[in-house]
Formats: sequence, C-alpha cells, structure tokens
Amino acid sequence: MKTKSRVCVTKKLPALVNGDHSGSLSALLKNLPGAVYCCRDDAEATVEFVSDTVHQITGYAADDLMSHRISWMQLVHPDDRMQVMQQVATAASTREPWSLEYRVRHARGEDRWVWDRGRGVFDNQGLVCLQGFVSDVTDRHHTQEQVRRSEERFRATFENAAVGIAHVGLDGRWLRVNERLARIVGYTSDELREKTFGDITHPDDLDADWAQVAMLIAGQIPNYSMEKRYFRKDGSTVWINLTVAMVRKPTGEPDYFISVVEDIELRKQAERALQERTAEAEQRAAQLRALTAELISAEDLERRRIAQLLHDHLQQLLVAARLSAQSAEADLPQGDTRDKLERVKGLIDDSIRESRSLTTELSPSVLYNEGLVKALAWLRRWMREKHGLTVTVSCETEYEPADEQTRVLLFQSVRELLFNVVKHAGVREAGVSVTADDDRLRIVVTDRGRGFDPSSVDDAAVDRGFGHFAIRERLAMIGGHFKVRSVPGSGTHAELAAPLQLGTSGDTVAA
Repeated sequence: MKTKSRVCVTKKLPALVNGDHSGSLSALLKNLPGAVYCCRDDAEATVEFVSDTVHQITGYAADDLMSHRISWMQLVHPDDRMQVMQQVATAASTREPWSLEYRVRHARGEDRWVWDRGRGVFDNQGLVCLQGFVSDVTDRHHTQEQVRRSEERFRATFENAAVGIAHVGLDGRWLRVNERLARIVGYTSDELREKTFGDITHPDDLDADWAQVAMLIAGQIPNYSMEKRYFRKDGSTVWINLTVAMVRKPTGEPDYFISVVEDIELRKQAERALQERTAEAEQRAAQLRALTAELISAEDLERRRIAQLLHDHLQQLLVAARLSAQSAEADLPQGDTRDKLERVKGLIDDSIRESRSLTTELSPSVLYNEGLVKALAWLRRWMREKHGLTVTVSCETEYEPADEQTRVLLFQSVRELLFNVVKHAGVREAGVSVTADDDRLRIVVTDRGRGFDPSSVDDAAVDRGFGHFAIRERLAMIGGHFKVRSVPGSGTHAELAAPLQLGTSGDTVAA
C-alpha cells in the first residue's frame, strides 16, 4: 500500500451520511452485519471512514480509527499482517476485488476472525482509496476449524486403525478402504475399488452375507457381525470377522455401508489346532476306555477262572480228603489217634467252607446272572454274615449299566468301600444308595464313623488310599468319577458315578 495525498473520494461517503438521505443511510449502516470502511492506500491502512458497527468487531469506537488514534493495520494480527497487505496490494494493482479472512486483535485482548471484502477506488490518475466491508466470522471460523479437526481425526483413525475399515456402496463396490484392509487381502486400495466385496468373498459365505445386507437395508437390524473368508490376491483364503453398519441419508434412504474387518486367521488356526488335539485326545480317551474295559474283563475272567479252580479242584480234593478221613476213622479204635483224626476232619470242613466263601467272593454268580442291583442285595447279606456290618441298601432307579464291565467295576468298588468301613470307620453300620440321572448311575456309600482327611491318608490307612486311587482312576477311564467327602469325627460320604446305557432291570432292593 502506498500513501496517497488525494482523499477526495474518501470524503464522499461521510458527505452522503450528512446529506439529505443521512437518516436512511445511517440506519442501513447500523443494521449491516459488519462495518463499512474507507481507508488510505498506505502501510497502516489509515481509516478515513468506518461505520459505528466496527465497535462490535474490534471493541474500538469508529472515532478511534477515524481520528487516527489507531490504524487498521495495528489491529491486524502480526502473523497475518504481511499476508493481508500483499493480497490487498495484488488485488488493487489488478483492479480486482479481494476477499480474505484474517485475525484482528480486539480491545479486550482476544483475537477475532474477520472476513474482509473490498476493492480499490480509482480516478483518472489512478488508485484513490480502498473501500470495503468487514464482518466478524469468528464463530463460523471456529466451527469450520472444529469440522476440519474432526475430519483430520477421522482420516487418522480411518487410515491408522489396527483393523480394516471400508465404505461400501449399496451395490457392494468398495468406495474407500484403509491401508490395513488392503494388507489383509493383499490388494492395493486402487485395485480394491475396482471390485465388489462379493468378488473376494468365499462362495460358501456369500449368501449369508447378502442375506444380512438385505435385512440391514430394510431396517430390520441396526448392524451385523459374522465370520467369513476372503480370497487374497495370491488366491489363498483368510478368515475375517466382519462388522457392518449402514449410513443413511437425511431422508432416511440407505446411502452406504461402513465395514470393519478384523483378521482372525491366527485365531482360526489355533481353533483348528485345538480341534485336532481335542479329536486326538478323544480318540485316545476312547482307546483308554476300551483298554480299561478289556482290563476289567480280563481281571473278571481271571477271578472266575480261580473261582472255578477252587470249586472244581480244591473243593473236590478237600471233600475227597474228608471222605478218606471219615473212612479211616471207622477202622480206628477209640483213643488219641481217633481224636486227632477228628480234628483233621474239622480242619478239612473249615477249609471247604472257606474255599466256598472265597469262590463266591471272587465271582458272585448273582452279579452275572441277575445284575448289579441283586448283587448289592447279596453283598448286604454277605457283609453282615462275614464281617458283622449292617448295610442298608436303597435303590431309587430301575436302571443299571448294560455292559458287564461297568457292573463289575461298580460292584467291586462298593465292596472295597464297605471293606474300608469295616477296617477303618469303627462302626457297624453303613448305607448304600443307588440313583440314576443325566444318563449316569450314581452309587453313594456312607458311614457315620471316625472319618479321615482325604487329602492326606495316613500310613495306617494306606490300603484305603490305594483303593480309592484305583477306583478313581478306573472310573475316570470309562468316563465316570469318584468323589469322597470326609472329616475326622464326622463320617465319610463316597460317590461313584458311571455312564449309563438304559437297561430294563425292574428289580429293587428294600432297605
């Protein structure tokens, strides 16, 4: 800006205000959303005239500027001053109007944004003055700045997100994708924009995806998530978790989709590996259950074989020995020899009874011929006769395991637990209850004896500890369990559970 001595044009605007139409013009100036000005073309933009509304913008009265106590350039922010001067000078030199935004310092010390629109006034000799209109646009500028920053944050979030993000058209075409999504599928952003999401979706997943899209467009759902497969550019597949929401126009019509894509290929690989290991573990468990069943069956067959030997050989030999002793006794006179032979006969009789009892204990025929429930009834009588233990047996189910191995294992386990009552509990009564639920048979053996700490079986009860261990391991191998609750001085509660194939045994055992 250059200083001009001719200010005749700058006098015209005040003259108009003082003329015949001063009232209407003054009212107009006061109601404008800004200030009208006329200033010199000098370095300070010395104001010759400015409307009173300048006070609303700068906090200074119009007289402060027109009396030259302060110039307009003094109000312009130092960081913006050079740019304003250059743009106004360029516009004036080309006789073009200018329109620019810059900051001015308010009388309160705060910065205000203004929008300045003006042009040079010329006569035959050249530029006379600068005239224009300036308005306060601080609020609009702040709003625009907030929008700009919001857009920058959105772009930063969109481009730098740890997941893939895309805008997708209603026809499935990629409108905008971030770098993460491009890396997931191996395409560039430009290459993806030439495709639709259907082009890279696995055929087996596409129908389910479009079905969700249809419900989203219809407004039936607000969003949806699904796991699906994309084809990478190299032809391989990648599992992703897709979350989709819809953006609608102000009228409510669908506009485009926002898709969030998370790469879950590593998780899927881990799941597949876990499934394989689980399948292997289940196969080994099945093999172990089969081996356990074979072991139980082999042990049972061995007990039957021994019982058969006792019955068919030892007992027959003992019976023959007794008959021989009885025959020899008839030929002997009364005396010591005959008394000794009588004692031998007594020992043979005891041996016969014990071998018969051992035969029954090893292989109770009732278990194989009539089932577990009848066998427990027999065991109740046998425990009372052999060990003086009164056992109360209650059965609340008509079902028992269909396979013989499980019946044998449960019978032997109950007998082992009742032996423990005899040896360790210090009582002469015990209870056995049988129930079935959830396809499992449950047998509970209880006593009100001295009890023990299951976590630390002492040396005196080491046989009980080993018996519990054997029961627990064998039941676990066939898919069952063995649990013991006991507190010293408060008795013992032992629970046996085994898989149940529903049978049709109608027998029950009364208490």
